[in-house]
Amino acid sequence: MKKLFQECKTLEDLKKLYFKLLKQYHPDISGSDTTETCKEINNLYEEFFEKVKNIRASKEGETYTKESTESPSDFANFINKIIHLYGIKIEICGTWIWISGDTKPYKALFSELACKWSANKSMWYYTTDTYKNKFKRTPWTIETIRASFGSINIETDPHTQI
Repeated sequence: MKKLFQECKTLEDLKKLYFKLLKQYHPDISGSDTTETCKEINNLYEEFFEKVKNIRASKEGETYTKESTESPSDFANFINKIIHLYGIKIEICGTWIWISGDTKPYKALFSELACKWSANKSMWYYTTDTYKNKFKRTPWTIETIRASFGSINIETDPHTQI
């Protein structure tokens, strides 16, 4: 598994891989005892986070450096708090997490977790980046964001509460 993490060249790559592996091996999702595998995934994520935390990818796929105050636990803790919720769709695009589906029952939780509501996308979003783009005149659609940064999805079971 370490080889998979070694292939991550940017923070976006690392977060996508981490989420993909959690989606596959998290004990509450896989239905089997994969606790040790999840511990290994978390340890590798923390190890490689420090190597790529300031390396980002532009929408053209070119890498650049951007200082980050994020810690490896920020993203991991957020994912672990929402991965148990049911009836929602979690999507990672770049360093952003977008949440849709039946989110109304979790409005207070999302607000508490510092998520923001995007009215034009009808989705919650979360990022550890301090993002300000005062020069952008038109908001991006979620389709444009997906096309620019790629997307990894997980849809929780709408009928089963974990």
